[in-house]
Amino acid sequence: MARKSDLRDVNCSVAQALSVVGDAWTLMILRCAFNGVRTYQAFRGQLDLSSSVLSEKLSALVAEGVFERRASAADKRSVEYRLTQKGFDLYPALIALMQWGEKWAPDPAQCGPRMRLIERASGEEIIGARVLSAAGAPLQAWDVRVERHGGATEAAEDRAALEGAEKQA
Repeated sequence: MARKSDLRDVNCSVAQALSVVGDAWTLMILRCAFNGVRTYQAFRGQLDLSSSVLSEKLSALVAEGVFERRASAADKRSVEYRLTQKGFDLYPALIALMQWGEKWAPDPAQCGPRMRLIERASGEEIIGARVLSAAGAPLQAWDVRVERHGGATEAAEDRAALEGAEKQA
């Protein structure tokens, strides 16, 4: 199995995504960004993270095109880290992780859910991340078939076939 540093070279969309956002602190930085945090100092205030690690993670996210650095509108000497479209496209994945955490890693104090997601326009709680059919019906993993597409290698096709055989066994 490839090490994380090698995942960028694996012809697999999951491996390549993990090479960009696959560590805990990167995901926590993204969580903060989706909650409106934009400046280095604000990230520092939200996360118990050393300045060197935070700088490294922010630089990597900028280099990957997940964030862009901009001069602050309020203070041109300050820098803000703003999500790009590539960054915003990670929102459903982060919500799926949050939902999983609420279900399978509940608060040890057992005080109930830690967060609720409310649609601004309606004031209603949102359903969250789901995999839907073309017709809008919710799907489970066993409802979906993996097929090789143009960019996949034979190794990826072999993995898909093996995974299908394991499900049938």
